[in-house]
Amino acid sequence: DIDTTDEVAVYLNGTLIGHLATGPDNGHNAGDLFTLDPALLVTGQNTLEFRQSTAGWKWGVTELGVVTTPPGPAGLALTVDVFDPGQYGYNYGSSEHEISLFATFTGDDVTNPYYLQVTGFDIDDADEVSVYLNGSLIGHLAVGPNNAHNAGDLFALDPALVINGQNTLEFRQRTAGWKWGVKDLAVLSLPPHISLTLGVFDTGQYGYNYGSSEHEISLYSAFTGEEQGTYELQVAGFDIDTTDEVAVYLNGTLIGHLAVGPNNGLNAGDLFTLDPALVIAGHNILEFRQHTPGWKWGVTNIGVFDPGG
Repeated sequence: DIDTTDEVAVYLNGTLIGHLATGPDNGHNAGDLFTLDPALLVTGQNTLEFRQSTAGWKWGVTELGVVTTPPGPAGLALTVDVFDPGQYGYNYGSSEHEISLFATFTGDDVTNPYYLQVTGFDIDDADEVSVYLNGSLIGHLAVGPNNAHNAGDLFALDPALVINGQNTLEFRQRTAGWKWGVKDLAVLSLPPHISLTLGVFDTGQYGYNYGSSEHEISLYSAFTGEEQGTYELQVAGFDIDTTDEVAVYLNGTLIGHLAVGPNNGLNAGDLFTLDPALVIAGHNILEFRQHTPGWKWGVTNIGVFDPGG
């Protein structure tokens, strides 16, 4: 709720360094980035002050952070629906980003769902590289083989966290000095792969060496929830050899695994009741994730249904 250009002044150790940018009434601005003059910094504790010009006016700040690497360095100002082909990280592409990498994108409409797609390099642990959107943790990069790429990650960006203006993504390495990286960064306005229509089966064949070989590790599909409620997912799995071979995720949360079936054949079909707490009133992402790269697998007859509708 920053209404005027001089409403909230910002001070570093008592010296004015600027003002917060104006934003919509009773809403967040697009964010501010201040470069702190080294001449004003002291060794030890430094003090930042946000000073309101008019007593009694509503105002506030959120997602405060002092960072050693500025957001949006050259090459990491992302354009929605355009992939950045660069390689970034530590001992991968370069060694500029030992601890964290920032990227920015412009959200044109806070009600529009966005998706972050990224491929991680040398991700050894499930919590090694955290991913943040405007200061809020949204998940971690998936584990992959040593000194190689993982199968890729897709994050559904919560519209409540997206700003109508510049948004900041951060990839934060847990352990300084570890090799890591990302490539093929993109913020997408539509999810890749399959768009499902409620109540309608998609009879295509998807997977690896089943129908095609486009989805060695994972297949994403999306459906639009008309309201936050209970939905059912029906799917048939192909060549599912073990009980944990293909995991199924809803909006990033594991909801189960595909049932085992005959070798090179379809299983008897799976039915998942989707937890209403995980369903978004809008775009929802389902992921089928294979645990072993190179294994034959697939899905067909995918459908999401409203049992009450």
